[in-house]
Amino acid sequence: MKIIFWGTRGSIPTPGKWTNIFGGNTTCVQIILKNGKTLIIDAGTGIRLLGNYLAKREFQKDIVVLLTHSHWDHIQGFPFFGPAYDPKQNIIIKGFSSSFSILKDIFTNQMLTAYFPINFSDLKAHFKFEELSFGVDHTFGLTIEVIQNVHPGGSIGLKIIEDDKIFTFLTDCELEPVIKNQTMWNDLLKFCKDSDILVVDGQYLPEELGKFDGWGHSTYEQDCKLAIESGSKKLLMTHHDPRRNDVGIFQLEERAKAFMKSQNSSIKVRAAKEQVVYNV
Repeated sequence: MKIIFWGTRGSIPTPGKWTNIFGGNTTCVQIILKNGKTLIIDAGTGIRLLGNYLAKREFQKDIVVLLTHSHWDHIQGFPFFGPAYDPKQNIIIKGFSSSFSILKDIFTNQMLTAYFPINFSDLKAHFKFEELSFGVDHTFGLTIEVIQNVHPGGSIGLKIIEDDKIFTFLTDCELEPVIKNQTMWNDLLKFCKDSDILVVDGQYLPEELGKFDGWGHSTYEQDCKLAIESGSKKLLMTHHDPRRNDVGIFQLEERAKAFMKSQNSSIKVRAAKEQVVYNV
């Protein structure tokens, strides 16, 4: 698998010269499988650039989008996703179970005339909406495991297994209450066990957490603890705080590296960057 982040930002896009290095688009991740097929996680503003990228590559009739949850920063790019306007394209959107009953409405309502000049019904691609249940999914013949995250309104974590490679994605997950609950923590450790790449929400610094209790995000120290105890090989932090520019994210990254060193861990930890290819 190859992983490309097309959006690494949380909450709201942050374009500008101060966010060019780590990126200013909201969450969207492309997973390129060994057979060349693409799997997409979330449809933040980064999905627009991903659509442009796909248009320059060999046509793939079936595109699958896995939706972790339906907050704005995870769906707001979809009306600008080029393949959605292609009549030859099949787009399958799989959403987590608590939002499945209104999954189609989530995408159609944000394209109502009051919000957007083109209605969802005007899109030319062929759409299918499917439930992404807790447990195991087998999209594209993969093993995709799903777990509940702690996040207002609900969110899911995803573990994607291709052959013996494991990619685990846990954005919008508040680890503080999980760490305090041994059963929940053990379940999460089992879910993340031996990940080749573990991606975790690292929006906050430890000293900031008290201000945002219950907002559904985590700190780099909590991310490092999860990576160490789960035996993961590499940790990428994402969902960068919109208040934090590139300098601030570099500083957060350096603090995470120092924390790993203080724990005698050799796990590589980085802040995720847009349009960088990460090999699993």
